[in-house]
Formats: sequence, C-alpha cells, structure tokens
Amino acid sequence: MSFRRDILRLIRSNPESALRRLDRELSRTPHAIGLIALKARALTALSQYDDALYLWRDVIALGPMDADAHLQKATCLVELGAPDEALEELERALAIDESVRSQIDDTWVFEALRGRLL
Repeated sequence: MSFRRDILRLIRSNPESALRRLDRELSRTPHAIGLIALKARALTALSQYDDALYLWRDVIALGPMDADAHLQKATCLVELGAPDEALEELERALAIDESVRSQIDDTWVFEALRGRLL
C-alpha cells in the first residue's frame, strides 16, 4: 500500500495518530506539498480549522490549480463562518476541474451553502 493511502485511512480512523506521523515525515521533508496537504486534512478531521486553513493556503500557493485544495479550503472557511469566501473557493475549484462537483454533493459543504451554490 502507498503511504498516502495509509495516511488517508489513518486520518479517517485516528487523525491524532496521522498528525503525529505526518509531523515526523514533515520534519524530514518540510516542503513536501503532498505531506502538507495530508497534514491539513488531518487538522480538518480534528476540527482545527484555523491551522488547516493556513496550510491549505500554502498548498494553493504552491499548486494553484489543485481543485481539491480549493474545495478543502472552502470546507474550513464554512466552519470558520466565512461562507462568502467559501463560495469563492468552490467556484475556483469548479473552474479548475468540473468533476469536483461530485465531491461537493457528498460533503457537508454543499449543505452549508445550499441555495447559494450555482
């Protein structure tokens, strides 16, 4: 199995453990965008939205065409009470990759923005 798949599974089952493992990996390779994105996912799973948002901004700065990063950033913004900014991020994600629409339907972000989304 791949490291990424293992970590994603661990984030769902034990995000604290995933975060510790990611911090160890990031201490060795601090600028690995994939690891930063996984850490942001773990922080989101732990409802640490401010910290996750900070990392999603870094991920987007390094890879602005990452539709999933924009979608994840929108998730944090909704939780932090910024639905207008979240909608802008969702629109960016859709402009980059229309297929993220299927992910939006499966997330609570869509519920939080129902009626305002496209």
